[in-house]
Amino acid sequence: MRVVETVSPDPDFQWNIAVRLLNTDQALVDAMNQLIDELVSAGTIPKILESYGVRYVAPQPEPQRRPQ
Repeated sequence: MRVVETVSPDPDFQWNIAVRLLNTDQALVDAMNQLIDELVSAGTIPKILESYGVRYVAPQPEPQRRPQ
């Protein structure tokens, strides 16, 4: 795990919680996103991070995309 305390100005690269998946399909990405949502809602991820001394910041709403 790597903790990053900075904010990226690019909205496409702003996450509160992320899992890197290599060589995967959309079904696995969707399953991982659902699992992360469930773990956050249950309070599991905040508890794990706290046990390592990592400050938890609640996920922010998805930024609104500008029309291109």
